[in-house]
Amino acid sequence: MKRLVYLDSLRGIAILGVVLIHVGQSIDHLPVLLKSFSNFGFRGVQLFFIVSALTLCIVTKPEKFDPASFYTRRFFRIAPMFYLAIVVYTLLAFQNVMQASSIEIQPYDIVATTFFVHGFVPHSINTVVPGGWSIACEAIFYALFPLALRYVTNIRLAAVLLILSFAAAVGNKGFATLFLTEAQKAGMWGTFFHFNFLTNLPAFASGIFLYHLIKKWPDTLEKTRLGDLKTLVVLSALIAFSVFSAFIPAAQILVIPILAALVYAAARWDSVLLVNPVLAFLGEISFSLYLVHFIVIHFLEPFIPGALPPYMQLIILFLVVLVVGSLLSTLTYRYIEQPMVKLGRRLSNSIGQSLAKST
Repeated sequence: MKRLVYLDSLRGIAILGVVLIHVGQSIDHLPVLLKSFSNFGFRGVQLFFIVSALTLCIVTKPEKFDPASFYTRRFFRIAPMFYLAIVVYTLLAFQNVMQASSIEIQPYDIVATTFFVHGFVPHSINTVVPGGWSIACEAIFYALFPLALRYVTNIRLAAVLLILSFAAAVGNKGFATLFLTEAQKAGMWGTFFHFNFLTNLPAFASGIFLYHLIKKWPDTLEKTRLGDLKTLVVLSALIAFSVFSAFIPAAQILVIPILAALVYAAARWDSVLLVNPVLAFLGEISFSLYLVHFIVIHFLEPFIPGALPPYMQLIILFLVVLVVGSLLSTLTYRYIEQPMVKLGRRLSNSIGQSLAKST
């Protein structure tokens, strides 16, 4: 199936946000509002989740769905680069060079992460690979996706799923707020409830809802000045939310409708503000860039002059990490991701043909 440029562009926006938050975390004494803006980059992962769910719904035909083929493709899309990241970050941690979190890696963390079940283990969810919690959420969504494909068949059911997902997320965060001690909130358990699948379920459900909304559209996009204006309104709302997100309770959940509106704008209004070759390129390499940018930040941050104003440190480090990370990610995308995706596709097709012959 031909790649949809707007989906790649959205992934490009998402990875820009992810790089921004982690660069911002390495800069001290940022002004409050700028710190709030850089921390908002975390929502890039939620944008990834929305786009992931939307993409799977677009490319998967319920009447032709085969679980073996589906999971083969998903495994070869995610596992090769992720397994490389497990090896690299584990070696760096054992050499005391860098590690994903303040929690010391245990053997069972590596096992859980390797088998993509670390999303169920509080000690493991983000211990081995920095940002590995998001891969855990993706893996759980992949496991549940066949159920959504079978039972969420129209926009009304998608709306019900969306409402239930928000209820689950609020309940999950509420449980952590009410029943965790302050020490637990600041430690492993707080991390687990912040990152786990239920907290991020509304993002995945939003992607499914948007898919059923998209099915009602004509094939042609609306490419007009009015579309650019409406896109600018959505972007302005997102930026305003990001600047003040540090002061907004439950921002992690409340931002989901704005991110969904951003996806809608990219898909429906075809504005160059959201859909362009630069963002599409970043979107193509975004998975590799997601995994490698932590290392790039770690090794480049010491070279940024500390005498510069914090906002200048942020800008310079962000741009340098983006350039160096993109170069490295282009290599891993071309020589690891793409060959493995093609292998997964061939194996998936072979499985499909074998099942067709046996029936």
